[in-house]
Amino acid sequence: MMMNVGSMYMYLMAHLGIPEMKKRGGGSILDIASVRGYECQRGVPAYSASKGAIYNVDGGLLPGIGVQ
Repeated sequence: MMMNVGSMYMYLMAHLGIPEMKKRGGGSILDIASVRGYECQRGVPAYSASKGAIYNVDGGLLPGIGVQ
């Protein structure tokens, strides 16, 4: 559940939102994560993994859609 809430929204936003932003000439997606995406806190590995996914998806997605 944590991974769905923590990172799946990013895929859906990109999949549905980016084509619309391109049609309109631009736009912004603001992703908010946590320092726990870089360093796992004991006892909450799913939370840390979902925040790490946000950093990694952004890093892999943005160059592919032409963001510099």
